[in-house]
Amino acid sequence: MKSFKSLLYGTALWTVLLFLLVGCTDRMVLGETSVSKLIKALTVEEKAQLLEVHWNETGTALEISGIERFGIPDISFEPFYGLDDGVLASLGRSRNEKLAYDCGKALVIEQPESVTAADAVFLDFSNFPLLSCAGDSQKTESALKLTSAIVHGMADAACPVAVLIQPDDTTSLRNVFERRIMKIASCYDETQVAELLRWGVTTIRTSKGKATDAVCNAIDEGKLDMTTIDRHVVDVLEFMLMTMSESQKANDAAIGDSIHLSSLILECHRQGTVLLKNDGVLPLNKEDGRIALYGLAAYSENVDLDAALKERSFTFEPSVMTAYSKAVRDGDVRIERKPFQLRADAISSAVAVIVAGNYPGETELIEEICRAFHFKQRKVVLIMTDQTSFEVSDLDEEPDAVIYTQAIGVECGRILSELFFF
Repeated sequence: MKSFKSLLYGTALWTVLLFLLVGCTDRMVLGETSVSKLIKALTVEEKAQLLEVHWNETGTALEISGIERFGIPDISFEPFYGLDDGVLASLGRSRNEKLAYDCGKALVIEQPESVTAADAVFLDFSNFPLLSCAGDSQKTESALKLTSAIVHGMADAACPVAVLIQPDDTTSLRNVFERRIMKIASCYDETQVAELLRWGVTTIRTSKGKATDAVCNAIDEGKLDMTTIDRHVVDVLEFMLMTMSESQKANDAAIGDSIHLSSLILECHRQGTVLLKNDGVLPLNKEDGRIALYGLAAYSENVDLDAALKERSFTFEPSVMTAYSKAVRDGDVRIERKPFQLRADAISSAVAVIVAGNYPGETELIEEICRAFHFKQRKVVLIMTDQTSFEVSDLDEEPDAVIYTQAIGVECGRILSELFFF
């Protein structure tokens, strides 16, 4: 009997211990177990695996492979395509960091489907128009600040976001992004992995398995200590927790339309419209007389300046308007005005306004307009857009005022008409 009781007690004890062991194992799951406990339970190889980013099988998104035994999921990053190049170009000229931040935030709040289709999004620095087209160092610094503002705006609107950088970018990006923004460095030389992680890059993008091996080797060789590794793994796990909870918050916050985002985009174009030159011609006054409005682009849907000026009760030189309206209607790509016609235009008009596009013979016509109007002591305003194919310095006869803006549709004309009254 005593032996039986001992066996019974022993079996019960092992059952309790097994239950506790199974219970503890079940609780070791990301989202239920603290990150600090998971860090202690992960092997070196598993930690190294969490610091590797690679392309998925289709090459359309970046991925981090999860650890199934701890409920750590795979995580995917899709490229950021939230703002088109024209908007970014206008935003770059505005240099308005608050506007950039608001755009980033609105992208998530009002259009979550465009930025949360994957677990997270990544912004590729080497191909991001604000940075790749910046030019000199001063513009690059401004573009970096604007880019950072967009990224942090998205993050504040509950969108997990990463930046993909090249090893050479690490110096310029020091202290630009908070720890919650994952920094992924593309690395083609495995000997650089330890240096990049010590610098502060969160994860390394390589071919699948390469970064994992490089991290393990660096640890074995003493080039990386576990304190550094654990710090990065903590950032990765906390980022994963964001992807598990924030995407739903972003969807819950959506208001179902894009009115606010559209207004911000329009404001980007408005602030990105630049007055490059003004020799006593702007602002215009409708009481001064007619406008001779030249340029096929002025009457096209890409600018529609004629309609915008009509809304402000400006009057136009009728023969110029008739000629260009007919050309646009007939699909002509070239229009000619004889010298005597231009002289007559200058006599009957107070000012010439030219919208330059990319049409044959446009440069020569602009020079002839400038000569005819200057001969009659009239002023000339030249409007250049991203469609314009020449520089002002290419002209032998320069206009009195020069404006640069994006060709963004009917709103472009309204923005320009506002500038005429600044």
